[in-house]
Amino acid sequence: MIADKSSYVDLGLSVKWATCNLGANAPEEFGDYYAWGETRPKETFTDDNYKYETGMFYSKYNLMDRLITLEPHDDAAVVARAYPWRIPTVFEMSELLFNCKWEWTTLNGVKGNKVTGPNGNSLFLPAAGFRTDKFFDDKSANYLTSTVNPGYLFSYAYTLGFWDEHTHITSQPRSYGFSVRPVFK
Repeated sequence: MIADKSSYVDLGLSVKWATCNLGANAPEEFGDYYAWGETRPKETFTDDNYKYETGMFYSKYNLMDRLITLEPHDDAAVVARAYPWRIPTVFEMSELLFNCKWEWTTLNGVKGNKVTGPNGNSLFLPAAGFRTDKFFDDKSANYLTSTVNPGYLFSYAYTLGFWDEHTHITSQPRSYGFSVRPVFK
């Protein structure tokens, strides 16, 4: 459910973007970290504690089922905030990347990117890092998309990554912990 207009920003793109990361209460807060397809945050991210780990191939979103987009019950934003909120697709993240102005800046002491849409409205994406095992990186960020990369035997998911002023769409292991910035249509 959409609470009020202060919970999202319209950048003039195909979807509206949440003003905060999932689990955060302010734009500069990091929020929680999620592995791709998991709906609960956690502290440690390994293949061994990943929901779909079976030893050789993942048990869902794989070569056999050919699912490449998260189903609603596997989408952390749908589960935490309820429909119509969801994790953006790789196409929606690409739209954010290529149709907006990106500016590396600091908000209340937190480094990140100010993203300004074609209509002049903006949001802040903190450099919230990512998590793998107990390692935490806070000099960059990777934001989850709801799309798996089939080119890596379905073991990687597309993310929006940035390191300082360098921003791009990349693929990361599904079992790592990433930030989620919800969207809705």
